[in-house]
Amino acid sequence: MTLKSTIKDSISLLIKKPKLIHAAFLMTFGHTIVYVFFIAYFFNSIISMQYNAGINVSEALIYIFNTIQELNILAVIITFILIALIGYFYIYPVAEATLIYTMKEWGNNLAKALNQGLKKFFYMLEYRSLSAFLGVYTIITVTIRLRVMGILESIIIKPIIIIRLISSLFTIIFRPYLKFYVVLKDIPVFDAMKKSVLLTLGNFRLTLKALCMDFFFMGKLFLNAILIAILPIGVFYGAVTFWLIEYKAVEIILRSIVWIALLLITYLNSIYEAFLINFWYHIFETAEERVN
Repeated sequence: MTLKSTIKDSISLLIKKPKLIHAAFLMTFGHTIVYVFFIAYFFNSIISMQYNAGINVSEALIYIFNTIQELNILAVIITFILIALIGYFYIYPVAEATLIYTMKEWGNNLAKALNQGLKKFFYMLEYRSLSAFLGVYTIITVTIRLRVMGILESIIIKPIIIIRLISSLFTIIFRPYLKFYVVLKDIPVFDAMKKSVLLTLGNFRLTLKALCMDFFFMGKLFLNAILIAILPIGVFYGAVTFWLIEYKAVEIILRSIVWIALLLITYLNSIYEAFLINFWYHIFETAEERVN
């Protein structure tokens, strides 16, 4: 099976089974909040470094805390944070395992697949924790923060960042099949990592081509997310700069724009996640057939 046919089949599946996108939408809501925060933090840090402008993080936190006190919405904020945390640490791992199992058992409905996904929660949580620790987003965020603090060029910090970057690249290249071994073969995470490394080495060219396509689609997702996020971020900067955020009407408009943008980015992310799981599942099957 070629990459072109794999991409075509993956798109066809999403068209035929829109419930996969709906399930992915629920799974990616908490994840999307993290993405949006990353985008906002990234651009604010770039502005701070290049133009000595932007919003100071500590000042922003103080403003948010004071606003919460004034509006007496602490319970609402805590509920929102809990929903985001549950979505990121519980729903996402379960839903990811559910979608993977759905790819294997075409006849199974999502309810039956969800039962299998729940059984893989702890394995998938361990997998997601490892991925987050060695992930590209974590490395970029830490690097930007160290750059803003002015200690990135330290003879101690720089080697650590380089080592983390190398380990992150190793993980990206050799872990693509890890979650499929965890979910479909019921193998513990670190044992699955060994098998993923061996399968990657046995299908190195195929894996690299698939990774290149993965990064291409990720780039398109990130670009679309930025285009959607520019409006609320721009409105927020303008409202803060000209002190318009104190007006109730501006505050309501800003909240509405933020929620609409968040839902749009979540929907884009859900399409990407559903497509990617199906895409890598077919690559995983092809790689295993070649080895066996």
